[in-house]
Amino acid sequence: MAARQPPSTGIRTDWTGKTVQPWGFIVPLDHEGTGVTAFILVPYVGACVHVPPPPANQLVFVTTRTLF
Repeated sequence: MAARQPPSTGIRTDWTGKTVQPWGFIVPLDHEGTGVTAFILVPYVGACVHVPPPPANQLVFVTTRTLF
């Protein structure tokens, strides 16, 4: 699947400062107490950061001030 993905076109600077509502599934990376403070938003259930990961242009790294 990854080989069939188009190459990334870079960062979407036209979204800077705008509110967006991406959808996806959370892969937690860090937590504080019982809340998640950093995660990767992935495009499908079961996606993970190991073999085979989704293409890089389908991942969103998120850090939060508020705990989820």
